[in-house]
Amino acid sequence: MMKARYSFQGPFATVLGVNLALFSTFARPVAVQSESLLPQQTQSQSASTVVEIDADAHVDRARLILGHHLPHLFALQPKHKVGLPDVNALSQEQRYRFAIREFSAALKNKNELVGYSVSQVHGYLADTYCSLAALLRGQARKTPRQSASLRQRSRQFFDLSFRQYKLALENDPKDLKYTLAERLVGAMITAHDYNKALNLIQQLDRANIKLEPYEDHGLLRLKAEAYLALGKDEEAGLAYEDWIRRGNVDSYLMPGKGLYEKLRDLQHKTGHPNNLPS
Repeated sequence: MMKARYSFQGPFATVLGVNLALFSTFARPVAVQSESLLPQQTQSQSASTVVEIDADAHVDRARLILGHHLPHLFALQPKHKVGLPDVNALSQEQRYRFAIREFSAALKNKNELVGYSVSQVHGYLADTYCSLAALLRGQARKTPRQSASLRQRSRQFFDLSFRQYKLALENDPKDLKYTLAERLVGAMITAHDYNKALNLIQQLDRANIKLEPYEDHGLLRLKAEAYLALGKDEEAGLAYEDWIRRGNVDSYLMPGKGLYEKLRDLQHKTGHPNNLPS
């Protein structure tokens, strides 16, 4: 079994100095419907078979269903495959719900995690809640009769994703710190909570989170996206300008890529960013 990649030192609030009161809106308990959407055969198999699955295997099962194609995921022990549904028989919503169940089971025994850090698993769970929330919101647009119910459930799952990202950050994820902060802000933008995303970016900027050498200043890119969504094109152009100036953006701005073309249009419209590579 591989060793955990990340160790922990101190809570997020101490390391970053971020006021976690901002998260209180998203950390409140929410009632979420727990109905299973898995095929009936899988449910009956799970009910009739008692199998002891360790925490790491729960994470592996979830990632396999989500389509994370890593070699070790296809080498699960037979006992860990019991009750595992055929991924091709599941809808996307069913896959997300199965993964949520498995990640949650892993976190119930988080002290037993070896190949994953607690922070990683909270991050995986947060990503999945966010994806499910976005999916339900899309369904709401297509089914007017169920729109109100679907939107409410979508909002609940977005709130749960914010809470899980917060927990991932509180478990001191070492070199995942900035990435997780990006993912939290990205989830807020996906949820259309643009002003809250901008407020959090401001707090994180003051906290001066250290980036890894390979990372771009993604929070600035997300800041620009939030401004664009709010119709503040000039502020967005200036934020993109700052992002480009900080470096490590070449992979995003190759001519022909969607973002490059979008920034060219923004430059023609507002004069910013004025440092877009030619």
